[in-house]
Amino acid sequence: MQFAKRLLMGAAAVVLVAVLMMLVSPKTARAVVATLIRDADNPGRATQVSADCTATSQSGFATFLNCSPFYTVPAGDRLVIQQVDTNCFTLPGNSVVHPKFIVEPGNASPPVPHNITLVDQGVDAEFVNAISLAGSQSVNYFADPGSTLVFSGYTADTTGSTVCTMQFSGYLISYP
Repeated sequence: MQFAKRLLMGAAAVVLVAVLMMLVSPKTARAVVATLIRDADNPGRATQVSADCTATSQSGFATFLNCSPFYTVPAGDRLVIQQVDTNCFTLPGNSVVHPKFIVEPGNASPPVPHNITLVDQGVDAEFVNAISLAGSQSVNYFADPGSTLVFSGYTADTTGSTVCTMQFSGYLISYP
């Protein structure tokens, strides 16, 4: 009988404490949940990602520069793209036109292109007689699981001397 009485008193105490906590702490519980949700996509807590590709013109005719695809977003993650950089080297008199960074969704949605503005950096000392074209842009793009990243552009270079390197950086967050 003594054991049953102690058990009943202990259960009543636990219930009383639980009821008091429910009355006192809704704000605290909400604050904890809000912090967890807010930090879910915090770049400092996420996996950092960067990838690059290189496209080279073909000798003999004007050409389409293409890296397709050079990165695929893993299943269960969403990619947040923060920076896009492009460097091209070509012979004087040539250019690279319509350079684009493209996110191709894994579903039936249309591709999302981002035009890249290239600025002539002059003759590059590393490549003999080549001019350097460069572009760097901060962006804020989201790519769902299964999406692929593509770089494309065009050049009138028929010597096969145009080389473009495109790179992105960002981070992955969990995505249901």
